[in-house]
Amino acid sequence: TQPCSYLGLFIGAKPNRLSTWQTVISKAPTGVISQLESLLKNFLWGGDDGHRKIAWVSWDDVCKEKHYGCLGVRDLRSFNLALLGKWRWHLLMERDCLWVKVITSIYGAVASLNRRVGRKGVSRWWYDLWNIEEGATITCNWFSKECVRVVGNGRNTSFWRDPWCTTKPFCERYSRLFSISNNKDMSVADMKLCREAESGWNWCWRRQLFQWEQSQLSLLMMDLTCVQMDDTNDDSWKWSADPSGLYSVKSGYYIIVNASIFAEIPLHKFIWCRLVPSKVSCFAWRVMLDRIPTKVNLAKRNLLLSSNSGCVWCNQGLDTSYHILNELICTTYTNNIHLFFNSLSH
Repeated sequence: TQPCSYLGLFIGAKPNRLSTWQTVISKAPTGVISQLESLLKNFLWGGDDGHRKIAWVSWDDVCKEKHYGCLGVRDLRSFNLALLGKWRWHLLMERDCLWVKVITSIYGAVASLNRRVGRKGVSRWWYDLWNIEEGATITCNWFSKECVRVVGNGRNTSFWRDPWCTTKPFCERYSRLFSISNNKDMSVADMKLCREAESGWNWCWRRQLFQWEQSQLSLLMMDLTCVQMDDTNDDSWKWSADPSGLYSVKSGYYIIVNASIFAEIPLHKFIWCRLVPSKVSCFAWRVMLDRIPTKVNLAKRNLLLSSNSGCVWCNQGLDTSYHILNELICTTYTNNIHLFFNSLSH
């Protein structure tokens, strides 16, 4: 008999074995996710292992939220990345914990957001954790762009590399000044001079600035005018995508999945009404996206000749969603009413 499991761990398993914790700390294998998504797709479109039907809507659109005109099915890859984002958040927030100190002693500093780790000399978990923003299907910098550094005494915040004053780090916003700075690794506290100083900041350049670089420095100084430091509090992180300021898997998943969406679709409230059967709502959703098997849509997928795209009911137009559900139904309904009143008159 198979042993029982709880929260992904087998009850009675030896805790000192790596295989016991592998399913909890490791990223889900791509092959497993593909097989699970294949089952979901076949269920949605009515296919099976021996016969696949047409997928009328891309899987990325199926997984987006309903109020954006999609189905809201959970995307397993994105959800897995959102779970790994929770580990990244713990690394940023729990610097004094024992497990973070152990990892720091092995791999070095872990508080950087835009650090990239190669495969050589690191564990698979560590590589996956530090490359959750990589990939063509994932929004660029979905995690780091939502992490905002809240400066207290400024001792643990990098002046150039952390996004503590603006949404982008100064090393990206003023890349030219960063390239010629001799203080690339200084903290905010080390860069900050006493208020009586002429500039207030400890600038140190490897050469004299050009005129256009002086203009860049002036813009940088304007960004720093609103900086207020608090020596009584330590630096911390804030997750801007959640009202609580703390990272949540829900908010991380929402950012990844709905990244390419620009506006809500107001019809979703009427389509996904609880009083309407699910089958009717799904059909209305496909009509809204023009994803029903009309002759025109079949011709677009090279399943039918374009010359055979005419309507078989009226022979007066193309077989499109609008024609079938609007023009043809209205015409048929009007003709039936006309025939009904004619029959009454005789």
